Amino acid sequence: MKTLFVFAVAVLALAGCESVQHGTTTLDPTRSVSIARSQFEDIPVPLGMQLITLGNRSFTYERGGVRVGHLEYSGDVAGSEVVDFFRANMPLQPYGWTMTEETREDATTSLLFRKGAAKCSLKISLGNRSSTLTIDLTSE
Repeated sequence: MKTLFVFAVAVLALAGCESVQHGTTTLDPTRSVSIARSQFEDIPVPLGMQLITLGNRSFTYERGGVRVGHLEYSGDVAGSEVVDFFRANMPLQPYGWTMTEETREDATTSLLFRKGAAKCSLKISLGNRSSTLTIDLTSE
C-alpha cells in the first residue's frame, strides 16, 4: 500500500510539470511552446539595437518551412543609419534578401524585402539619436 501511495504522489508531481517555464512567464499546456523570442539568422540587426521582449511584444515561430515573426527593437542609433544598414546588408550573402519597396511617411521609413516565399517588412522610426525598428516576417 505504501508503494502505491508513493507511486501516486510521483505521478501527480509529474503531471504538475506539464507547464513550461520561459523566463518569468508560465505557458500552460494548451499553448504552443514553439513560439520563441529568437532572432532570425538571415535578418541582420544593426549594433546598438536591443530586442524588446517586455509585454511579449516580440515573438518568432519556425517549423516545417513556415516562418513568422514580429520583432521590436529600440536603440541609440539614428533612424537614417538603420535604414542605410538594411539597404546595404539585407541583399548580401548569407542573408540574400531583395528589396522590393521603400516608402517614407512623416518620420517613418518602411522597407519591404522578399526571399523565396518569405516577406520581410521593416518599419524604422527616423529619430536623430535614437530609433525604433519593427521587423515582421511572414511566409506566403
